[in-house]
Amino acid sequence: MLEEYNLRYCRVMTPGNQTLVFADMTSEQATLENLVHTCIFVGVVSFLTFLGLSVLLARWAVRPVEQAWREQKQFVADASHERPPLTVITTNAELLQQQGVDDQARERLSGNVLAMARHMRTLLEQMLELAKGDHQQVQSIHTTLDFWELVTEEVLGYEAVFFEQGLELEGRGEEHLTVTGDTVALRQVVDVLMT
Repeated sequence: MLEEYNLRYCRVMTPGNQTLVFADMTSEQATLENLVHTCIFVGVVSFLTFLGLSVLLARWAVRPVEQAWREQKQFVADASHERPPLTVITTNAELLQQQGVDDQARERLSGNVLAMARHMRTLLEQMLELAKGDHQQVQSIHTTLDFWELVTEEVLGYEAVFFEQGLELEGRGEEHLTVTGDTVALRQVVDVLMT
């Protein structure tokens, strides 16, 4: 090889004769350089494509975890605004044990205990669903209901708490006001407003 001239040669020796054959290597070197550049380009493009696909797949794989984390944070935020039903249950149970409670008051107080226990069960079920990790968005069931009756039932649960604190509970509003909505969610709103 004569690298300075980009030539390759072959020498053939025969008795009494010597033959030299020269070949130009310029096209071979250009082809080799093009091949190296093409390999580098394909390698860089493949790496960037693989990186982009990896990021997209990682986001897709993490999306359920992110959604569950958001729902957990929202649930904790919602639960922190609610007055613990145990306070209402305890107060009503203490009033039930007092002497001189008439049958009508006893029935009302036991109804309050039952309503708050059901509310607490709903909260615990939501927490258990969240803890399972497969918590999915639950479709709310919208029904037509008497909003005044719903508010009255929820507020009566807090009557004993107000009585213990020496406060008076008075309700004003439009009776027989019908609304369409999720009963559980509306009860939670009233509970949040009462705390």
